[in-house]
Amino acid sequence: ISELGGSVFVSLPCKSFNGANPENMVVWFLSDDGIISPCKGRYDSKTSSYIFETNHFSEYVLVQFPFTDVEKSAWYYGSAAYAYMNKLIFGTSDTTFSPDAEMTRSMLWTVLFRNAGEPASDGADTSLWYGAALKWSVANDISDGTSPEDSITREQLVTALFRYAKLKGADVSVNGEMKIEGFTDTDSISDYAYDAMHWAVANGILKGNNGKLNPGGKATRAEVAAILQRFIRNTTK
Repeated sequence: ISELGGSVFVSLPCKSFNGANPENMVVWFLSDDGIISPCKGRYDSKTSSYIFETNHFSEYVLVQFPFTDVEKSAWYYGSAAYAYMNKLIFGTSDTTFSPDAEMTRSMLWTVLFRNAGEPASDGADTSLWYGAALKWSVANDISDGTSPEDSITREQLVTALFRYAKLKGADVSVNGEMKIEGFTDTDSISDYAYDAMHWAVANGILKGNNGKLNPGGKATRAEVAAILQRFIRNTTK
């Protein structure tokens, strides 16, 4: 039922949390295209129920979302939720996502390694928490494996995704309507990243800000979550 002609309140009984804090429960609306949107609601301890408001009936899920630093109104909320729900990007603590922190190169290798299903990486350096992801990334020409603790730039991020898309056999042709020439800072794109940036913009994976792509800018965890969600959605159609 897509239109109710008003709002209704739905009460979901939920008494067991497996040790989780019921105050961290939230209802997400899941749209057909995979977009996650938080619903206005609250946990009622008197009735042991989660009550939320909606103006349409569709697919909803009641989840434990522990990150107190991801506001429901944040532009990246749905992407952070998507990354968390699919076990791609974990929190920096039990209660923090650190959306404004910069993503390191080793973190990105690990995220893509998880998305690939964590294939066996024999001979990986087990003394490194990202050892298996490092070996996999280098073996598949996704990264050269250098500077693991450096913050990843937007053009490095997009280039890694471009190479990963080719590894998955995805169509990396430029079919979208948005062209890279529409941004004012395309001259600052590194030669190695130009094709990847053009592909990402044309296919709606990378979006600019104020007419700029900021290819050399450091990518935050929130930005990576958003770009990763668009990448997965647009390359698995």
